[in-house]
Amino acid sequence: MRTLVVDDEPMNLVVARSLFSNYEMITETAASGKEAIQKYRTGEYDVVFMDHMMPEMDGVEAMKQIKYAAADTGRRIIVIALTANVVSGAREMFMKEGFDGFISKPINTADFERVMLQVLPDSMTEKGGADK
Repeated sequence: MRTLVVDDEPMNLVVARSLFSNYEMITETAASGKEAIQKYRTGEYDVVFMDHMMPEMDGVEAMKQIKYAAADTGRRIIVIALTANVVSGAREMFMKEGFDGFISKPINTADFERVMLQVLPDSMTEKGGADK
């Protein structure tokens, strides 16, 4: 699985890359919404993990532009909000805006796995454990 993690905080990119490597994900990073859009247009990703609060362009606008780019090329992309914005109603707001899932930072492994099982097609998960 190829993932793109978008966050303007370098340490968050390091942490996400480390966590995702435990799941054998090929992970690239982007430090801004604009960089994420450019990388999406020239790359191949299955999932984008998008921070919310970033300078120049927030994660909601970047997600929408990535989804528009996907639709224009006939691709489907899963975009998951990965954010420290966990105020009451934040999850619902992100889902209403068009995100496919929501994971709060710092990342809780159980929450991460639950969201991934909800948003990924069965062909991309190993449901059933050892019965690969």
